Amino acid sequence: MNILYWHGYLLSGSGSNIYALNVVKDFARNNNVFLFSQERRDLKEFDEHWEYRSDMTLERKVMGERNRNKLINVKPYIGELLPVFVRDTYEDFQVKTFVDLTDEELEKYIELNVSVLKKFLEENEIDIIYCNHLAISPYILRKATEENKIPYVVVGHGSSLNYTIARDERYKKLSSEGLKNCRRIVFQSDYFFQRTLEVYGSGEMGDLVRERGAIIPCGINKEVFGRVLNREEMLSVIEREAMGGYSQRDSAYFRGLGQGGEDIGRISEEIRRRAAKVEGYSSTDSDLHLKIDSLDASPVISFVGRFIFSKGPHLFLMTLPYIFNKYPNARIFIIGSGKLRGALEVILGALKSRNLSFLLNFSQEGHEMEEGTTFGELSYFKRFIEELIEEQRMEEYLSMAAAMDIERVTFTGNLSHNLLPTMMSHSDLLVVPSIFPEAFGMIALEGMYMGNIPVTFDHSGLSEVVPFPENKVSFDGRAVANLTEKILKNCDEKISKENKEFFKNYAENFSYEKICEELIRISR
Repeated sequence: MNILYWHGYLLSGSGSNIYALNVVKDFARNNNVFLFSQERRDLKEFDEHWEYRSDMTLERKVMGERNRNKLINVKPYIGELLPVFVRDTYEDFQVKTFVDLTDEELEKYIELNVSVLKKFLEENEIDIIYCNHLAISPYILRKATEENKIPYVVVGHGSSLNYTIARDERYKKLSSEGLKNCRRIVFQSDYFFQRTLEVYGSGEMGDLVRERGAIIPCGINKEVFGRVLNREEMLSVIEREAMGGYSQRDSAYFRGLGQGGEDIGRISEEIRRRAAKVEGYSSTDSDLHLKIDSLDASPVISFVGRFIFSKGPHLFLMTLPYIFNKYPNARIFIIGSGKLRGALEVILGALKSRNLSFLLNFSQEGHEMEEGTTFGELSYFKRFIEELIEEQRMEEYLSMAAAMDIERVTFTGNLSHNLLPTMMSHSDLLVVPSIFPEAFGMIALEGMYMGNIPVTFDHSGLSEVVPFPENKVSFDGRAVANLTEKILKNCDEKISKENKEFFKNYAENFSYEKICEELIRISR
């Protein structure tokens, strides 16, 4: 069978990006597969890379040859503007969120994608199309298949629904038009299915979602996460990949800003100035090899995710004084990247230096440190600070913070899947403090597969991934206090070889092979 998977974005960094790459790789075991993306790297996973130029001419680069089926990445020309659901920075692109697009920019984006896709479908025989996201791709697919009637299946992801469709009526309308012609709609969790019904309402679109909806949970790439490197192999990969990222000098600079500063505007400017000097703020830290001199500690607690407020890294940092007070030899890994990197290290410096003025100002004005809309993510931080003051526990908290050995808190930068499984295999407990709803909770599942005890907020798709209430954190106004309690309790009682093995076996039930089998089945 010849399959087209329309993605339209990059192939790393976000859950939907990684999902697209893993699905097409598994599809290609038994099918010829074309992936439409904006990935500009010549990834070794593909046999060929095709690129449509602005004049619609096609350039092909052959990477290798499979014995049977081909996997081809196709990059359509869309100009220099890359619309995204969540604001971030991408090399070689001008980036705007979909909700910030003018009508003219949106119309041009649709027109460029439809034109290339129509030309591709005229020149290549395709049996079925799958497309990522609910927001814009279904409409593009409808326009491109009006004449050839090739069936398409829509695979939803939470970011486009919550950040775009729910906030901008333009995308709700376009999405509805596209979904009317699709064969099926895929959701990763019951929460995501119910949330979609809530957004589209109880009328015609609600009925359509119920009729065509199918729940297919995400899976583990067992080939990738089954590959754990020894120390020499890990250092070799770090040497190859850790170029242009932050360094220990940058960390010391950021932490120093938190020691005496309290002016959020000035500190934000200092962070931006420093970040501008770093070649790739979303890269692996340039001196990561110096930071992993010893991975043996107890407990090892990790956060993995994008450095945006909605993922909750700032809340996790506020639990550290309690963690180190009870476990002074603990090791903390903060794995990920994003523009909040500097702000997070400033918070750590402020904690260590008992800089209450900064923490208070951050709780009020910290949103200035992240571009784009926030959804009240700092309210939980603010409430925690207020609780400590109201209950006269702030002095005790700051004393614990001052006693922390913050050299045991390691920011790694962004880790590719060449490194991430190995780092996670050395971790005992994975904290997933996402504030904004998650369609599924992929990182929690991957952490369990690598033997981590999960601690997640009890909401949205996260609740469906984690099997026991002991690992779920009540998500209310006392979110930080609740998170602290669950982390400490799980460190006290749950970190054992038997428990780590249980979670790994539980996660074994989720695979991309099962996902692709279901995607094929429902498309018939």
